[in-house]
Amino acid sequence: MTNDRRIDYPGAVHHVTQRGAGRQLLFEEAEDYRQFLDTLLECLIRYQWDVLAYALMPARVDIVLCAREGNLSLGMRRLTGSYARGFNAAHGYTGSVFQGRFESRLLATDDDIRTALAAVAVEPVRRGVALSPADWPWSTHAELGGFVPVGPELNARRALELFSPRATKARHRYLELVDRMATVAG
Repeated sequence: MTNDRRIDYPGAVHHVTQRGAGRQLLFEEAEDYRQFLDTLLECLIRYQWDVLAYALMPARVDIVLCAREGNLSLGMRRLTGSYARGFNAAHGYTGSVFQGRFESRLLATDDDIRTALAAVAVEPVRRGVALSPADWPWSTHAELGGFVPVGPELNARRALELFSPRATKARHRYLELVDRMATVAG
C-alpha cells in the first residue's frame, strides 16, 4: 500500500490535524502542552513555517500553517516524532503517540484560510473541552482576538491581515466569524 503524496509547494497554507493513537491522550498535564509548543517553535524556525493558528486539545491537535518552503511532511515528521519521544520519556510510555499520518487540507483561498482560522478557534468547543473559544488556554484564539500578548510561535499579523489591513478591524472581523461558528457548534 502506498501513501498518497500531499499537495505541498512553497507558500502553501494547510489546516493540519493529528490525533492520539487509539484515541489516547496527547497531553496529560500543562507541561505536555508547553513541550509541544516548544517543539512547534523549533520546527517553525527550522522549516520556515508561519503558524497562523492552533488549538491543542487533550487528544487532538489542529494547526493552520504556511510551509514557506513546501516542506510540510518533513516538518510534521520532526514535530510529531520529537514530541512523541519527549512525551513517552516524561511519562514512562513506549510506542506510538500519534495515530498514523497527520491529515492536512490545502487552503487555496483567503476565504478558506479565514474559515480555518475560526474553525480552529471553535474546535475546543466542538470537542467539549471548553464552553467558549475564549475559555481554552491552549489555542491562539485569545492572541488573535487581542486579549493576550502574541506568543513567538504565532504569526498573528499574517493571520489578521486576511481579515483587514487595519489591526482593530481585523480583530473585530475575526471575532465575528468565530462567534458565528461557535453559535453553530454550540
